[in-house]
Parts: sequence; structure tokens; C-alpha cells
Amino acid sequence: MCTVKYEACGTVRDDIERFAIFGDNRRYRYVLRRRFLPDSGKPLRLCVWLNPSKADEKEDDASVRVGMGFARRWGDGGIVIINVGDLVETYSTHLPALHEDRRGPEHWPHVFDAMDGRYGAIHADVLCGWGDEGAGPIAEQTVAFIRGRNLRPVALALTKSGNPGHPLRKSYDLVPIAFETPQERREAWARAVKQTRARGAP
Repeated sequence: MCTVKYEACGTVRDDIERFAIFGDNRRYRYVLRRRFLPDSGKPLRLCVWLNPSKADEKEDDASVRVGMGFARRWGDGGIVIINVGDLVETYSTHLPALHEDRRGPEHWPHVFDAMDGRYGAIHADVLCGWGDEGAGPIAEQTVAFIRGRNLRPVALALTKSGNPGHPLRKSYDLVPIAFETPQERREAWARAVKQTRARGAP
């Protein structure tokens, strides 16, 4: 349950129900949902991206339009977008350097609510796309929480560093792929090394 006052609002236009949750006089956007009508009974696609931009309860931005495009092609009932940072900022280069400074005070409660289906039943595959800019402890924790709920983090493509790339400028022909974060791969490598050394011990 969220404890700090926030603003939840919604509209319907062009057979799409638009809904968003903001906090701190719209400084933070915690949740954005687009539900396709009349397909509202289908599971929604949960998306975890970098940070909010211009989209709200009335208007879409490029990221939201692309997310809806993929969701329609996959037969989903819409999308629910959360982010590793909640600060509303169009230009990622203007985001604070510290990831904690991008996170609103009600970040995790809304993340958990989204993963638990409180904004609508979700698909088991969670589309991640925070890129290298969003990589860090918050992204790692988010993936751990996704897995802990028996959901599967997927991406349309990975960056050279192994982080999930943002859906913008990606072909609609792409199929989501499961991935491990760089930290998960490092931990898996460390476990493998430890096991190999244990087997080789006299």
C-alpha cells in the first residue's frame, strides 16, 4: 500500500483507456497504463523502462506509442509502464547522476502493485528496456523481484554491455528474448568458478 499522497487520473479516447499515477505535483510518474478497448479482458504487458517522459493520463509519447504497437502485435490487452527511475524528464542526459535521486518516495510500492497485477492482470513476460543508462542496483533489484514473482524478464535486444535495450527504433518483427543482467552473469560465473575449484580440491 502506498503511504504518500499521489494523483491517479484517467481518460478514454480512440478506444484506449489512459491512466497514470503521479506524485509530488507530477514531479514523479509511478505508473502509466494503456488498456485497449474492447480487449480489456486480455493480460496487459508490463514494461520496465528508464524514466518517464511526456506521457500522462491524456497524451502518449513516442515510447508509449511504440510499446502499444508491440503489445497489439503480441495480442496483449494493453501495457502497464513502470520505470527504474520515476523522475519525469524528457532528456535522459538531464537525469541526476545518482540513480537513487531519480526514484520517487513511493517507487517500490507501485512497482510491487504493478507486478502483483493491481493495475490489471499482466503477461508472464515482462518487457525490460532501461539500457545502459538505467543499469545499476535498482535495475538489479527490479529483476530479482520479477523473478521472485515467477515472471520472466525479457528484452527486444541487449546493449553491448548486456543490458535490455529500449524498444524505440526497434523492428516490430523482433521477438522478446529472456536475459540475465550483467550482475546475474557475474554471480553465475563466480558460482561456477567456486564449484570448479571445489571439485578440484584434494
